[in-house]
Amino acid sequence: IGGFAVVLPDGAPVGALEGFLVVPGQDLWVVRGQDGKEILLPATEQNVLAIDPDAERIVIDPPPGLLELGV
Repeated sequence: IGGFAVVLPDGAPVGALEGFLVVPGQDLWVVRGQDGKEILLPATEQNVLAIDPDAERIVIDPPPGLLELGV
């Protein structure tokens, strides 16, 4: 799944999936934002709406403010 495009429900680009982190209690996806910032997205059913392997695209609905927290 690494390298898949990550977009919002309206199709707006967020970035690209770079990898995964396994931490106690949850899995985090490492997304490299359009601006180069690293975004850590909790991989939950609420946040990950769809994965389209044919289009290499993931649709997410991140919690409010998460995209602004990238480092």
